[in-house]
This record gives sequence, C-alpha cells and structure tokens, in this order.
Amino acid sequence: MIAPRLLRRLSAVLAATAVCMALAPPASARSRAADYLIAEQIREGCLEGRGTFDDRGVYEIDLNGDGRDDLLLAHEAVECEGAMSRSQFCGAQVCSILVYIREGALLNLKDEALGLIVEHDPGPPPTFKIMSH
Repeated sequence: MIAPRLLRRLSAVLAATAVCMALAPPASARSRAADYLIAEQIREGCLEGRGTFDDRGVYEIDLNGDGRDDLLLAHEAVECEGAMSRSQFCGAQVCSILVYIREGALLNLKDEALGLIVEHDPGPPPTFKIMSH
C-alpha cells in the first residue's frame, strides 16, 4: 500500500509530466519538409551521419507573419552517435541556428547565425532570446 503523502507527490509529478508532454508537439506533427531538413542537418552535422535532433531545437512556426509555418533549427539540439557526440556546426560555446522560410511547398534557407537559444516566446509574434559571442 502506498502512503497518502507519497501518493500525492507521485500524482503531482505525473500531472507536471503530462503538462510538459502536452506542450511539446510530437515529431509526427511536423511537416514532411521539416522532417527532410532535420534529417539533412543530422547527416551534415554528425561526422558518421547518424544522430538525433531533439525537439527543443526545432521550431516550426510562422516567423514572417504570412500565416504559414516556417522553420528554425538550432544545432545545439543535435546529438550525434559515435566518437563526436555534438554537431560539427557547434563551437565551444555556440552552434549554428538556421532559419528557413516557406515559399510555396518548400522551406528555403534564408539566414544562419551562431548562438544558443536561451528563451522562446511563441507570441504572436514569436520571439527568441539568443546568446551569441
């Protein structure tokens, strides 16, 4: 039998976990264009071409106000398999951040910067606080 105090704590932890899971969009909710670009960045960023791109570095949102989802990818969220665990597009402090704008059915690379995303407000309009060096 579980003690009532432990049961309340466990319930609070499970509730907090459920809220966090509800806030993070599942990878399956992304567009095929975004999935393609994510796979491409993993291949380019990981020396052995294998790894993952954590959702905390993927933002598929309207960046330019046209009502269509664009894409921002932050290489800080790439975890590579093999000897090098970090994307080769990361330095000692910051990583590449890629901005793709939707034009027709395509997402086209429009900007690239070096930095770390330290805060994101989905807006509207969406804002990002980025640490650079």
